[in-house]
Amino acid sequence: MNHGISCANQFYCFILLRYQTFGQLSKYTSAMYAEMPPNEKEAWNQRAEADKARYLHELANYTPPTGYDNKGDALATHSSTAAPTKRRGGGAPKNTRDPNAPKRSELLC
Repeated sequence: MNHGISCANQFYCFILLRYQTFGQLSKYTSAMYAEMPPNEKEAWNQRAEADKARYLHELANYTPPTGYDNKGDALATHSSTAAPTKRRGGGAPKNTRDPNAPKRSELLC
């Protein structure tokens, strides 16, 4: 089944073939979560809390390099002659981010 999109990786191909849209995938996962037993939900909630604590600990110990704010976002330059760089496809300028900044929680909270 070709949708005009090349499959970047095997997982994306699996999702694309099984669920045609993100909305369908979202409905399926929310239904699975609703049917999950409370003790299993508690295990996922504990993982989310542990990941949130890890993120907050990393954020508290993070010192950004020059030119970045505490969250790792690039500070805007105040030069009146400097034009913002646009992305290749046009649209709004891409917000540059410090690659060493703490990553957000990988689990959905």
